[in-house]
Amino acid sequence: LGHELREISRRGGRVHLRFGTESGTREQFAEQVIVAIPPHLLATVTNDFPRSVRDALLVPEPRPAVKIFLTYDTRWWERELGIYGGTSYPEGLINRLWYPSDGFDAEGGTLVAYSVGEAASTLDAMDSGQRCQLAIETVDRMHSGVPEARHPAGVSSISWSRVPGIEGAWVNWPSYQEPAYLRLL
Repeated sequence: LGHELREISRRGGRVHLRFGTESGTREQFAEQVIVAIPPHLLATVTNDFPRSVRDALLVPEPRPAVKIFLTYDTRWWERELGIYGGTSYPEGLINRLWYPSDGFDAEGGTLVAYSVGEAASTLDAMDSGQRCQLAIETVDRMHSGVPEARHPAGVSSISWSRVPGIEGAWVNWPSYQEPAYLRLL
């Protein structure tokens, strides 16, 4: 943890890894390595991969997604609306609202506002406070008859494009028959 992969190469039949750390550089050798770095970031790491692999890493595009967590002291959506889990699809920048599918009739709970695609790119450009305010307004608009919808006990957000080490929620390939995709399998 706290290490950033800077180089991956083969040396003498072993895998050589060079990491950047807070205190400098660290090197490690291994017999085998499982790399769980998104392809668009692995492409930026110095490596001795074959040209076809390096090219293939550049093909998929990272996709933006934003999640906003609205925590309430009561599960008003169950008590007032009879909603016990599921998803709503509001119009606007927030295009999904998830209701918890567990802990029914518990004291409190968390709704998750979610956005993908171009809407997520727009939300990504906002600061967390703006995203959270928009989520509260969206929930209030959808459930305007329930005053508690306007008053979450806590709100936080995450934009996956801003998370170091992943910089996107997932990647999209032009096709799963894409030669680049098949090359990396």
